[in-house]
Amino acid sequence: MLPDLSGTWKVARRIIGENARFTGTLTFTPKGDDLIYKEQGTMRLPAAQLDAYRSYIYRPKGDALEILYDDGRPFLNLVFKDGVATDIHQRDPDVYRATFKIKHANELICAYAVTGPRKNYFSVSRLTRTI
Repeated sequence: MLPDLSGTWKVARRIIGENARFTGTLTFTPKGDDLIYKEQGTMRLPAAQLDAYRSYIYRPKGDALEILYDDGRPFLNLVFKDGVATDIHQRDPDVYRATFKIKHANELICAYAVTGPRKNYFSVSRLTRTI
């Protein structure tokens, strides 16, 4: 069973291949059986610093987690075994390979290897519950 993700979390992300870092906060807000994921913070690139945000719909289902774009399109379907889940998302022409790891109820690691003609980077995020 997945831990309850509701609440506020800190996010620290490194994006290797883009030489970028993101720091910020995210909230998981319950809406029916779903959780609305809203992330905001600062993206630091070699030549700029930008405000950044994103949102998703997280749909927990026992040991599985479906992640949808905020407009309802499917993104990932993660089935956890021993706290780890993987999935592949094809967003033509690029491919997203995701690995999520539940360290414990208050810490998650989310990693993406993104490859294709338009993108080529590895992103790893540490989510730490604050509230």
